[in-house]
Amino acid sequence: MPQESPDLPSAIRAIMEPLDAEIDRARQVVAEDRRFLQEKRSRGLDPETKALFEEAAKSPDAPDSLRKLARQVERGELTWDDVFRGRGGELGAAFLADAFSTAQRHFEDADLAPVAVPEEALATGIDPTAVQEDLDRTLEEARVEHDRIWRETLG
Repeated sequence: MPQESPDLPSAIRAIMEPLDAEIDRARQVVAEDRRFLQEKRSRGLDPETKALFEEAAKSPDAPDSLRKLARQVERGELTWDDVFRGRGGELGAAFLADAFSTAQRHFEDADLAPVAVPEEALATGIDPTAVQEDLDRTLEEARVEHDRIWRETLG
């Protein structure tokens, strides 16, 4: 008796359900993070964060832009909120660029293991290269979206 072929579209949908659910969850987290950052940005920096910037500016390793901004803040010429709202002039822009590139460098060396193609997907005959490319593309899109949100938040 010939073996029945599985209903391939149903099998693929069943395998993709957890991935689709995870993508939906990630989209929800991104949306929640965006709302949180917009709300937080509208309130301005909290006193603890401002104190951290002032303390960090005293470090000999602090970027020149941070030290100069701290002096302007100390003299009352601008506030940290001004800087983060994009009203810190060229110096503020330089500081935000320094801060963003430092944050990027911090995570460049992160040991992020690639997501493996599920064995269940391989068993159905799905093309593992196509799945891996899709996972990689999703990861890259998430990274780009993350960076875009933080750039908006920083000014």
